[in-house]
This record gives sequence, C-alpha cells and structure tokens, in this order.
Amino acid sequence: MKPIDTRSQFFDIWNVYWPIALAVFLIIFGLIVLLGLRYRARSHAPEIPKGRDENEALEAAYAIGLAYVAAFLVFLTFSHMPGSSDAEATGKPLEVKVTGARWNWRFEYPEYGVVEQGTQDHVPVLRVPVDTEVDFEGRSIDVIHSFWIPHQRFKRDVFPSFPNRWEMVFSKVETEPGGGACAEFCGLEHWDMIFNVLVMPQTAFERWAQGAGRTAA
Repeated sequence: MKPIDTRSQFFDIWNVYWPIALAVFLIIFGLIVLLGLRYRARSHAPEIPKGRDENEALEAAYAIGLAYVAAFLVFLTFSHMPGSSDAEATGKPLEVKVTGARWNWRFEYPEYGVVEQGTQDHVPVLRVPVDTEVDFEGRSIDVIHSFWIPHQRFKRDVFPSFPNRWEMVFSKVETEPGGGACAEFCGLEHWDMIFNVLVMPQTAFERWAQGAGRTAA
C-alpha cells in the first residue's frame, strides 16, 4: 500500500468539485431569473393553468446528464480514497507510535528512543520529516479516540482493543506547528485533548531526533 498524502488528495478533488458546483449554481440561478422575468405576472388578475407541458427528450437528456456527472464524481472520490495514493516518498519509512488517553496524546519514535508525552500543562508536538513515509501505529488505553489533523484533511480512530495502522506522507514543510485534536467525544475534557504537528526538512528532523534521543537516554 502506498503512503497517503491526504492534503494533496483533498485539493485534487476540490479542484474538480468546485467548478462543477459553480456551473450547476449558475445554470439554475440563470434559469430562475430568466423564467421569472419571462413569465412574470403582467396584471393582478389570476392566471388559469393551461395544463402540463411535457418534453420527454429534454427530460431524458437532463436525467442522463445528471447521472453521468454523479457517476464521474463518485469514481473520482473513490479513486482518491486511502490506499490509492501515488505520493512520492524518499528514504526509509519513519515509525511513530500514537497513544491516545483521556485526555492527552503520546508520540513514540522507537528508532530514536524519543517519547513526546502530552500532559495537562504541555501540548505534545508530532514532529515528522517532509516527503517521508510515516508508518503510524495507533492505540488507546481507555476509550475510542480519533487522531485528527485538520490541515492534512486526515482522521483515523484509535481503539483500546487492537492497534490501528496507517501510512502518511507530509508533502509541505510547516514553519509553524499546525493543530491536531481528538475528534471523538471521549469525556468531559475532550475539548482539551489536542496536539501540534510540525513538518520539518529531513536534515532538521534528523538533528532533532538524534538530539532528543540522546537527551532521553
């Protein structure tokens, strides 16, 4: 399975959806305005209905056209589902273990011996190298939590009963940490179960990981 660059996937689909949505809106709005002007009441006298006009060929063409558009959008969406990405990754994969608990996150880097533990007073930071496959293993120690990174358009549940695994690629260096959170209501302090994500150049990540690993040791 190839790693997922969910941010690129989202914008690939968005760049197709919004022109179609705009075209449909303009067509419908234009027809409403045109018909409203053409058939507006010219007097206060009530109009008597003249019966129902039918154009079966036009109606059939309209229905077939909508079916083709819907089928195309469904195909496009499913072709961009997780597992179908062609994201480019360099170097060997990075393993990160994600643990959710009420109400904090814990990120472990087994290769470097680094642990980033969130507490009530410390928001943990998930640091990852750019353009590198990151192999996540997520689990919970109590209830179901949801690992959510809004700016990556990615969300995945973590469970107390078995580990959940996924792969991602972060294709854009972030100069400032982006926000992440639990997206599954998990208790009274669910709102405070947050973390930050920092996407770093590969050399900068290596320096951080090596330094943090020596400090932890």
